[in-house]
Amino acid sequence: MNRIRKLAEELVEKYPSLFSSNFESNKRALSQVAIIRSTVVRNQLAGAITTIMKERTPVVLAAATTAHGESSSVSQDDPQGIDKDDEITQAVSS
Repeated sequence: MNRIRKLAEELVEKYPSLFSSNFESNKRALSQVAIIRSTVVRNQLAGAITTIMKERTPVVLAAATTAHGESSSVSQDDPQGIDKDDEITQAVSS
């Protein structure tokens, strides 16, 4: 394990509520807990922290499921479940 990753894990363990899975906010949070003179090292640390936080965050499934565990055919873009391509095809062929 390299020293950047090890230091990032130590910081996440010590300040878990300070960091998130957002790189920019992690860069700002690092300035609160450490004096890092090198921009390159700060960015590497923030990137490693971001990676660690993303690994620890549970994955949320994007697919909606019904009570029976089946995938729903209704998308957020088309809440009525109407396929716009079918409507266009029907309009053209009429």
